[in-house]
Amino acid sequence: MIKLSGVSKSYDEKLVLQPTTLEFETGKSNVLIGTSGCGKSTLLRLIIGLIEPTEGTIEFAGTQLSRKNIVQIRHRIGYMIQDGGLFPHLSVRGNVELLAKHLGWKPSRRAKRFEELLGLVHLDPKILKKFPGQISGGQQQRVALMRALFLDPDVLLLDEPMGALDPIIRTNLQEELRDIFRSLNKTVILVTHDIGEAAYLGDVISILSAGKILQSGSFEDLVQNPATPFVKEFIHANNHPLIDSDKEQS
Repeated sequence: MIKLSGVSKSYDEKLVLQPTTLEFETGKSNVLIGTSGCGKSTLLRLIIGLIEPTEGTIEFAGTQLSRKNIVQIRHRIGYMIQDGGLFPHLSVRGNVELLAKHLGWKPSRRAKRFEELLGLVHLDPKILKKFPGQISGGQQQRVALMRALFLDPDVLLLDEPMGALDPIIRTNLQEELRDIFRSLNKTVILVTHDIGEAAYLGDVISILSAGKILQSGSFEDLVQNPATPFVKEFIHANNHPLIDSDKEQS
């Protein structure tokens, strides 16, 4: 679905992402993980075209990203950030359907899509009339997810979407996200710094350090065959309750 070939990024001659060749398979949940400043969010912004690579190419479903086609390709990508990125002066409904209205979706089509998504993200329809400042952090993230999914994109990009949530809400949302990923079968690219979250949500995990991908594979692959001492240390840095509970269920 998405293919990077020799992609790098520099700012004022400072290399923040080393030449990277990586392919994200269709229908898989992919996780980019590493310490702060390792290049994972830079990689995500390159994929969605918010910044341009210094070198290399990015392909989306066989089409190379360029200034000419990036707007059209973005309509096929849902994007969700840590604080939700909701517009405070718009209602929940206004935030979610903003792009669909701009693209000329009829009211009946938008209403049908709301009906499909409200149940999926576990929100009461009454919330549509409220404004972001009137709802909780967990609800804001569910609204942001609904907005990212509204156009039924092929790809979903999430940049630390649960980083600002308290532990209980975060765990609940992680469980819901995994169910959503599995039911929709979309290509997902998630950025996180939490190895437990990566193991729970990711089919393929890529560990970055200093702008370089050190290793990509399943969580089991990384645990059993770490490519570097850093990878071994990183994946054992913390435990996560969802990993243990998931293993017990399997």
